[in-house]
Amino acid sequence: METEAEEKVTIDEGLKKQTIVIAAIFFISVATAVGLFSDIDGDGLSNSSEFFFHGTDFLELDTDWDGLNDKYELDNKLDPNEPDSDFDGLSDGREVKYIFSDPLSPDTDDDKLSDGEEVNEYHTSPLNSDTDGDGLSDGDEVILYLTNPLKEDSDGDDINDNEEINNYGTDPNLADTDADGLTDGEEITIYFTNPLVMDTDADGLSDGIEIQSTNSNPLSNDTDGDGVKDGDDINPNLDVNLSFQYGYEAYTGDSFSAPDVYFIFYLRSTDGVYYSGGTSVTYVDISSSAVGDTGTFTLDWDDTATILEMTVQAYDADTWNADEVMDLGPAGSSQISFNIDFSELSDGTIVLDFTPEVAFDQLEGHPCNFSIHLFLSPQ
Repeated sequence: METEAEEKVTIDEGLKKQTIVIAAIFFISVATAVGLFSDIDGDGLSNSSEFFFHGTDFLELDTDWDGLNDKYELDNKLDPNEPDSDFDGLSDGREVKYIFSDPLSPDTDDDKLSDGEEVNEYHTSPLNSDTDGDGLSDGDEVILYLTNPLKEDSDGDDINDNEEINNYGTDPNLADTDADGLTDGEEITIYFTNPLVMDTDADGLSDGIEIQSTNSNPLSNDTDGDGVKDGDDINPNLDVNLSFQYGYEAYTGDSFSAPDVYFIFYLRSTDGVYYSGGTSVTYVDISSSAVGDTGTFTLDWDDTATILEMTVQAYDADTWNADEVMDLGPAGSSQISFNIDFSELSDGTIVLDFTPEVAFDQLEGHPCNFSIHLFLSPQ
């Protein structure tokens, strides 16, 4: 049997163990309560609310590592567990702190481009729907027109993209929409030609050629008013006249007098159009005259022709031996023939001298020096 003393010791040890257990339970309870209601990570949210209600990490100030603490995100309706709440390609922290875009809207400025596309890809402003101020939204420029949303005038033709698309119908990505050698801006603001039509006046010359080469009027299909369209006209700025000045010296006539010379001029263009060249007056007893400007006439040139064919014949008209041939040409021919090239005339007067055989020839006639000066004159 236990003695009374031994029984007392047993009771004391039991009480001691019970006290220890109670103390431990109390300590654990207090510690748990304190842990649940404290804020270990200092984000402004209790550990228990993070654990039980928000699913965030109560040991992490910024659970999603987006640069914003969990409480700020919850207070501002952001997702503390998702670094990009609106899925626009930008983290919430970057939008809030640096870009100032709306972290709850994927397209802050409503221009059809996400904030992330604007910042990371196109370098446009996610806060301004028209970054370059040309009247077209950034989204329309990128998606519809393929223009540069950072440049008011994508093709550099001095007409902004919006005006090209909505006012003139020109290509905002092509400086010369109609490929006529003039920029759209030049046509619209300087020359008033049609930037959509290569040849505004339909004369066969492009607007660029008229402005830069022929100096004709791109708004008139017949600049010089001669009835020939500029595209067919050898000189669209001049209704061409060709002036002829001719002179001669006859060495001999018939046996009774010096020759009374007259000349016949035959002219036609290379396209077969004949001109009334006609016959000159008769020059009486001219054997002692010198070659000079003894006759003139003017021809209204066919402005579509580049080459004029000319033949000259001469005769002695005196009463003793009328219509006796005068020799103007080379051996074997009494007449002279030559072509007149308009391109040569445009550089100034052409002087042509013809010397026949010196001796008289029964078939070719009496020798006669002949000179002709050709030059253009205004109509």
